[in-house]
Amino acid sequence: MESPRDAVFEVTLCLLPEDPNAAESAVRGVFAKKTVDVVEIGSKIRTSHDYTLVFERNSNTMGALHPGVWSCFNDSPETTLQAVRRGFTGQARRHYDL
Repeated sequence: MESPRDAVFEVTLCLLPEDPNAAESAVRGVFAKKTVDVVEIGSKIRTSHDYTLVFERNSNTMGALHPGVWSCFNDSPETTLQAVRRGFTGQARRHYDL
């Protein structure tokens, strides 16, 4: 399975804790250190009722810190690279009005 790192994307991993406040702090820390082009949000955080507040809070935080950041979504670890490629393609279309 090829990973985003193998595909020559610069990857910053941000594993979110279960606590919404701690997760928001982690996201703010990543966004404070670098410009983020695409955010891939894993299926576990989106589909589990246990993570609804973490997903909601951090989606809003990312949008507030970097308006227009492109999000992409996988449905398993095996589809992560595919999702990231879609994210960059969508971002390029918007940027270049394709």
